[in-house]
Amino acid sequence: MKSRFALFCYNKIHFVIPMFFAVLFCANKDFNSKYERLIQSDVAGYYAYLPATFIYHDFSFNFTNAISDEYYVDGRATKKEFINYYKHQPVNKYWVGLSILWFPFFLIAHFLSLLLQLPNDGYNNIYQFCIGISAAVYLYLGIFYFKKILENYSTSKSVIFITILAFLLGTNLYYYSVFSPCLSHSFTFVFLLLFVSQLLKFKAQSEFKLGTFLILITSACLVVFIRPLNAFLLLFSVLFVFTFTDIKLFFKQLINSKKALAFTIVLPLLLLFLQLYIWKIQTGFWFVDSYAGESFNLNNSNFINFTISYAKGWLLYTPICVFSIAGIFIHYKKQKLNLALAFLILVCWIYLLSSWWIWTYGTSFGQRLMIDTYPILAIFFCTFLNAVTQKMFKILAALIVLLIGLNLFQSWQLKNGILPEYFVTKNIYWRSFLTTQRHAYKLYNP
Repeated sequence: MKSRFALFCYNKIHFVIPMFFAVLFCANKDFNSKYERLIQSDVAGYYAYLPATFIYHDFSFNFTNAISDEYYVDGRATKKEFINYYKHQPVNKYWVGLSILWFPFFLIAHFLSLLLQLPNDGYNNIYQFCIGISAAVYLYLGIFYFKKILENYSTSKSVIFITILAFLLGTNLYYYSVFSPCLSHSFTFVFLLLFVSQLLKFKAQSEFKLGTFLILITSACLVVFIRPLNAFLLLFSVLFVFTFTDIKLFFKQLINSKKALAFTIVLPLLLLFLQLYIWKIQTGFWFVDSYAGESFNLNNSNFINFTISYAKGWLLYTPICVFSIAGIFIHYKKQKLNLALAFLILVCWIYLLSSWWIWTYGTSFGQRLMIDTYPILAIFFCTFLNAVTQKMFKILAALIVLLIGLNLFQSWQLKNGILPEYFVTKNIYWRSFLTTQRHAYKLYNP
């Protein structure tokens, strides 16, 4: 990077991209439309703990019925969207992690609603906006650490810059940061970045630092309490970054520090108690299978469909990640045992996700759950770019720009109903490819 402008972009990328996303989010959202509320469907479940606790004092979530009539159509925020039943007792199937992250934004919205004399009901446009913009705010933190992580794997600012752009603009992370920012994936992405950055910081430190431990444990807890299955991703990250010697040293220093050990024990237990206590209030039981009736069918995996199909194939809708897969084999030469274990966990992760009872995960752009793996896949991507010649790098950079353009266009297509959110076939995909016309609806209804 030789020009001042390029250097400025590199140094300020953690500010510029979240600001760009925030502007796009505001420009593409009609906050007065009942069809475009952010707090609906899955998000309604993630969020419901906040109004239930601080406004309605109602963990049966009956207040959502009146709210739905006021602000929504088709019951998109009623409790039927997120309530499951455990032993005939209603329970919110989602965990409290996102409500914890949204709490500061909820308080800001509550204060502004009082100031502007709007109803403090937890669902007016101020609440919708504050919860929606939270993704861009957390992304600011995430990109800051994203760059720090990649600086451990490349000395080339050009490689790091292109890697960051590739994953923020060239994958479905873009769609779930701009058009659907309240689902869990961008938040998991951010706090996994924070977790990985602290693993690398610990690895590089010559002496024990309590702050690194505290941030590491806090980010790990938040990742798990957003979605418990994310514990697999923590293991994936640890086995990729740490050697077995690093793991032994980590636990040795943890045991030798009373403060770090106490924090490592107390924080997860406090968060777990909070979740269990809410379940107890809701159902009368301390331990609940909140996803009862929804499960993995490991004997009927859709691994191939999940990965490359027209319906929701991860690599079809996010082809830029092919470079990450190539980077895995290059990285393997440096860390054979650890990388083999990490790769095995990645394969198991995809196999597990593809075994879910609804492997398409409803209406989505590609496989949105793969966003959660991007902090590590970005490192493989960076490794791949590092390995190519200067001439090949220029060719790949041009190809990456084209793939970014494709991703941005298909995201726009999906937002505007040109590319369907589900039931995509080979015929529908190619009839919709690079078009601004809604051919898919003609194919659905000939």
